Amino acid sequence: GGAAVATTTDVADVPSAEDAAKVKETQNILSYYTPIGKVRTVSADADASTLLSSLLDLFRCRFWYLMGAPPVPLGKVGARLEKKYGYSCIDVRALMESLADSMDPDAEAVRASLRKGQPIDASIICPRVLDAVAKGQRQGRTNFVFCDFPQSQKQVEFLEYRIPCTPRPLLLDFSRADAEDLLSLRDVGVVVETQTDAFYEDDRQNMMKGLPGLLRIPLCLADIERKEKGRGPNTIPGFEQQVVEGILSELLPKLKPSISLVLGLPKSNSDVLAKLLASRARSCLGIDCNQLLDKEMERETEVGVRVRTMLSHGQVPGLAYTAELLKDLMTLTSSDSLVLENCPLYVDQVELLEQEFNISKVYFVDADEKVVNQWKARFVAKVPDEQTEEQMKVFSDRRTYLDAIVKRFARQGLLQRLKVTDNAKEAQFSSLLDAGDLPKFVLVMGLSTVLTPRFASLLATQLNASGGALQLNQDTVDGMMTGLQEHISAHRPALVVLDRAPRSESAMKSFLAGYGEPQLIVNLTLSTEALEEEFRAANEDMEDDQVAAAMQAERTAYEGALQAVEAKYPKVLWTVERESLKAPPEEPDKAAEELLELAKPRLLPNVYLVVAPTVGANISGQVADEVCCTNRLGRQSAKFIHIDTAGLFTTASHSSQLEDELYKAAYATSSTGCIPQALWDDLWREAFTSSIDPTGPFVITNLPTASASASDGTTLRDQLSRLAAVSSIKGILVIKLSPEALENAIPDTSSRAQEQARQAALLELLPEQFDESLLTICDVDFSSTGLAGTAVSRACSQFLKWNED
Repeated sequence: GGAAVATTTDVADVPSAEDAAKVKETQNILSYYTPIGKVRTVSADADASTLLSSLLDLFRCRFWYLMGAPPVPLGKVGARLEKKYGYSCIDVRALMESLADSMDPDAEAVRASLRKGQPIDASIICPRVLDAVAKGQRQGRTNFVFCDFPQSQKQVEFLEYRIPCTPRPLLLDFSRADAEDLLSLRDVGVVVETQTDAFYEDDRQNMMKGLPGLLRIPLCLADIERKEKGRGPNTIPGFEQQVVEGILSELLPKLKPSISLVLGLPKSNSDVLAKLLASRARSCLGIDCNQLLDKEMERETEVGVRVRTMLSHGQVPGLAYTAELLKDLMTLTSSDSLVLENCPLYVDQVELLEQEFNISKVYFVDADEKVVNQWKARFVAKVPDEQTEEQMKVFSDRRTYLDAIVKRFARQGLLQRLKVTDNAKEAQFSSLLDAGDLPKFVLVMGLSTVLTPRFASLLATQLNASGGALQLNQDTVDGMMTGLQEHISAHRPALVVLDRAPRSESAMKSFLAGYGEPQLIVNLTLSTEALEEEFRAANEDMEDDQVAAAMQAERTAYEGALQAVEAKYPKVLWTVERESLKAPPEEPDKAAEELLELAKPRLLPNVYLVVAPTVGANISGQVADEVCCTNRLGRQSAKFIHIDTAGLFTTASHSSQLEDELYKAAYATSSTGCIPQALWDDLWREAFTSSIDPTGPFVITNLPTASASASDGTTLRDQLSRLAAVSSIKGILVIKLSPEALENAIPDTSSRAQEQARQAALLELLPEQFDESLLTICDVDFSSTGLAGTAVSRACSQFLKWNED
């Protein structure tokens, strides 16, 4: 079950029949294993050293550094990650405690470091860690979780020098007060208390914050107790179990493997697109899920035998088997992402995929009806005449199932529709991808090496930017652009936050020419004295003349980049002076948080509202589905995200704090939506920030809610004003039904009368509350089932006209 490695080479001048037979045999092997992700390909055209480097990259380990205060049960969290993803867990804390209790010559030095809460010397701890890694490698492991490691920068340098790896630092960030509460529950003694004190000292905290790509997981003991209460025995071990479960509930969503999906009808050449996407991304595998289980059964692997046994008993193996195989494959090959074709086959399989994976993008190969019929003819032509009718039904059923899947992903803003001509080849797919797969950008500029990266990191977290704030190699313009493209290919993000990049005039011009207008550019300025103080602190070994020359070179490059922005996109540039912030100079974290609050109004989500009857047929939902599936707004491409207001009140889908507030609000009124205005604001913010792109655009349905007409409900004006307070409303489509259509949609006389009164009130209110340029009233005929589809298409066409100017 290991991964094969193939090197591409020129086989045009094969000298003998024997060699030709070997080449053919190799090609057959590659054809068999490539669709199930067992082949990694490197180019053999490069020189020997480059080829060797490329091969070694395929076997590069992935190291997860799991850090947290000493009372946090890191070892148990690591063990759960090992069980779920197959990582090898190395509990460094337990390893050192065992060493301290031994007769080893280094035991006394370890005991002394533990007593003082100091990091253990790298020359002592790292050889033991390397031995544990070597043991895991002998068992075929390439992913390792290190619990309570590193404790110093020297430990990182020692380990990563000896083993080429991709490090992923994770900080389980409890407050000091929470750590002390955890201490009080265990008989830990003075040593652990001392270690806890040392963990929260500035040196250790700054070391962790300085680790590249640090993923900070904010945790709160009160939230865990509230969420996990009653899920473990009422004992200290039971509470520790609840803490572990609470940590995992926050941690696992951040660690989900990333996948992209390719959807298409049979004979649409979706396999060509899947291979292209996999080849574009670094460390990415393309998988045909139709072949995955079949070949497991052919090779009689453990999973294959279980699946064959189920089939022999008339049982259908669920998608869970495929999901486990995919996770094992990613762990085995240390792949960053997968591109899946022929998965999911049914819309109810999407939920399982979302539980196990982070679905970063969904590509749908689409075409007009003429081309679809050609695909259908080719699909049917491969079977005998007596099976033609059955094969046509298979194609039609697949189209029905696919339509439901496409709508599901379109609502989430994940769908990219690729409209192709018949028999599309790689070149056409490549052109379509280049035209429509660009993310949005937020740039953070500034010379500060302290405040700028902190703010960029907070901003990336706020905006759900995949991979966090991106720092690029700036040695050359081409190198920077290549690094950016590799990040986009690997993560396929909706939005990218760049930290101090591009840093020169030529680099900025190249970036703006390639990616267009950014969403926002934040320019942070500091006084010359503050910048010099920062620079000297980071470069203590430099002489005065070297400091002046280096600072001047950085300033010249930065000013050039700023001029390039001001010349092309001055409207998106926002300059903030550090001196204008209230936080003192010695507290850059507070300054970054203050700056984030100032930035939020400039990054309000763009919202479009579809107002229709809230009872009877889900008219607004049907319009929203069609809008999301178009992938455009006016003449521009756009991936709409659908938010159904009714879904805001679904329990078990919010943070623990909001769940509590909703629970309390439910006692105050019997009407859904009759909640305090502040809670409305929080629900909207959570819905926006938890989406794939918190800046939108969003299409909102079922607002105002039906409860706005109830006697104890918030008013129509109130509900609309709460949405306007936390977003930028770009358009409101009002779907107006004739009396006949309303009677057909709402047969009940009383409900229909209430809806008519509500519709009249809205038509009077909306021009008063919003600029009339935002309003579009669409008269549609839903009086019969046959006219419903036409009515939805007409409403969608009206919606899409907003951005045509």
